[in-house]
Amino acid sequence: MQITCSHHYGPATVIANYTGGTSPVVINGETLYASPRTMTLPSSCWESWSGPNYSYITYIRVRQGEYYSYVFDEAGSICLGDQLGMGEGPTPATLDCARSGPDILLLANP
Repeated sequence: MQITCSHHYGPATVIANYTGGTSPVVINGETLYASPRTMTLPSSCWESWSGPNYSYITYIRVRQGEYYSYVFDEAGSICLGDQLGMGEGPTPATLDCARSGPDILLLANP
């Protein structure tokens, strides 16, 4: 998997490459691979921005080869667990609970 960051004034920059999860979970005949990660973004990812509650922005994109990967924040992970626990299939649960779009907008204060 490849993680890139970008902003309005430069091209996307690769900030990490890593192998996804190697222990699949099979639910209702569909295979899922989890790969939780925590990382600190380099300062080159951030663009100064004047927002009501933030001073910097960046866009993060996660790809698996030619494809975008689904990314879940904490609420999305809880949503996914709840929906799978209620018998929802992995694909519809993922579409309901993942962050939307290939770009993830992050806002920050110093």
